[in-house]
Amino acid sequence: MTSSDHTGQTLDQKYRLERLLGEGGMGAVYLGRHLVIGKQVAVKFLHGSLAGNEEVVKRFYREAQAAAAIGHRNIVDIMDVGVSADGDPYLVMEYLEGEGLADLLERCGTIDLATACAVMEPTLLALGAAHDKGIIHRDLKPDNIFLVNSPGEEPSVKLIDFGISKFAVDEATRLTRDGTTMGTPAYMSPEQAKGAADVDARSDVYAMGVIFYEMLTGRTPFEGEQYNELLYAILTTDPADPTENDPDFPQEAWGVIRKALAKDPQERHQTARDLLEDLRALTAPESRRRSMTLLGEDLGSTVASGDLGAPVSAHGETQLAAEILSAAITESMNPLEKARYHLTRGPRRKVLRAGIGGGIALLVVLLLVGLCSEGGVEIRVKGAPKGAKIYYDDSLVLANPFKVEEGETLVPLRVEARGWETFKVSITPDEDKVVKVRMRGKKKPARKKAASAKVEPKKEPPKKEEKKAEAEKEADPPDKKKTGKKKSKNPFKKIKLPWKKK
Repeated sequence: MTSSDHTGQTLDQKYRLERLLGEGGMGAVYLGRHLVIGKQVAVKFLHGSLAGNEEVVKRFYREAQAAAAIGHRNIVDIMDVGVSADGDPYLVMEYLEGEGLADLLERCGTIDLATACAVMEPTLLALGAAHDKGIIHRDLKPDNIFLVNSPGEEPSVKLIDFGISKFAVDEATRLTRDGTTMGTPAYMSPEQAKGAADVDARSDVYAMGVIFYEMLTGRTPFEGEQYNELLYAILTTDPADPTENDPDFPQEAWGVIRKALAKDPQERHQTARDLLEDLRALTAPESRRRSMTLLGEDLGSTVASGDLGAPVSAHGETQLAAEILSAAITESMNPLEKARYHLTRGPRRKVLRAGIGGGIALLVVLLLVGLCSEGGVEIRVKGAPKGAKIYYDDSLVLANPFKVEEGETLVPLRVEARGWETFKVSITPDEDKVVKVRMRGKKKPARKKAASAKVEPKKEPPKKEEKKAEAEKEADPPDKKKTGKKKSKNPFKKIKLPWKKK
């Protein structure tokens, strides 16, 4: 499958595409350069022929959504998203040179225990960060672990391609060494192989156990000539004990692998960090660092791109990629921004011309949460107030009705609107449903009455007796101690002076 040649194009007036780096059934990767700061980037395109498939486009943009949500140094950084003038969706990623783990294993066959543990350690740290955010990778394999070449330093490890979905089981994205098309199913947990709806973080732990086994033995623990044969082996048989055929295989590593590959999720490591703790006990930190330094001297030189394998089977053209982006962008705009946005849209739906600043890519990433629901169960919310926001499983939904993944477990749904009490309910998405909303307006708080001012009684002018009493107080202040003796009378008061007139 071919796509438009984007060499020489400028995307969003920011990224100049210099040359093609690689191409596969689903897309292509170009070397790009930021026109202002000169930084090299890798631009990953989805083939235009797949841009009309809503499910494929959602999966493509989900990679950006997950990477932005996790924000870990061992996860490839995706800086921008958009749609080209030719209608091809694209992601702008950090430019990484090095070698994928799949290519390394193809070239070397096996790697030693210390090196394997050194590769697993940062991968599990990134995976643990993803699980903390409630994100399950569900498509872990050597193709999605990239070893970044850092001259003069030990290589770093990046976990890439979070564009996973349940329909990935229908894809053939990887060839076994004998040429039989098997792909991702070789790394599936038993619960994934059964199509269980409640796949959780322990399924990723299982896949990491398969990868660890493959690094040390050169093959996956379960193999089959046909797809169904492989799934049957995963579900019913135990992995072969590598110590039986290889006396040099580290016995202590087999104990860790066997626990990670337990068919019952309850018997596995419960978290990525639990598996990491057991792996760290197998080798010394100095040994892991030394092994990674030696590995860096022998790495190949390719560019991290993620899965560009066979295309996903089409489910019919339902919604163009540009329209998916457009819906996400305009959902949070005020009326003025919406008007400006629609006036600046060209005939080819160049959706990244909205005048809302350089943070548009991040906005798209955050709002795509509501667009990335899978499956075929339709939920319709009726009776919600105008302007209400609908949240399904704590993710904002951008359309009503909306599609969700079919399942048997209860999922929270809530409706929020300004001035109304929040409506909450839990539903089981086992069939199409209509949720009737009953919301009451919030009571406005009663206004407090202003406190009345106290009226001071009008003071009347003092009488003569009061004036006399006040004068006596001033003559004899109350703070002076009274002795109790009467004041002596003036003996000369009644004497009549001869010169005084009568």
